[in-house]
Amino acid sequence: MTFKFVTKHRSKISCEEVWKNIESLQDLRDSVASIRHAAVHRLPQDRDSLLQMNCAAVKFCLCVDDGPETESLCRLFWFLQKILPKSSVAPMLTEQRQSQQIQQVTPAPHKRRNTRPN
Repeated sequence: MTFKFVTKHRSKISCEEVWKNIESLQDLRDSVASIRHAAVHRLPQDRDSLLQMNCAAVKFCLCVDDGPETESLCRLFWFLQKILPKSSVAPMLTEQRQSQQIQQVTPAPHKRRNTRPN
């Protein structure tokens, strides 16, 4: 999803720097939306996803000029980098994804209904 007004009037806005900032904001907005989606649905995340989401949160705090939260999130980022081993969550996620794929491919058993009148 893009900023509809900007997309509609793109031909009138010619400054590349403005478009660069708009694209950065769009990327940031997409990152925040994916963080929200993962949190709401309690989706398991691997190490790289957690670090990427934390970076997006730091960028957002920098964008809104929230110093204390930015420092807190930076400390969280360094903590996550140290504490999360590179392969700790990946095997679990791979196993879960495989089981989800099997469930999607395997059709549910079809129950035959009795259509004869009594």
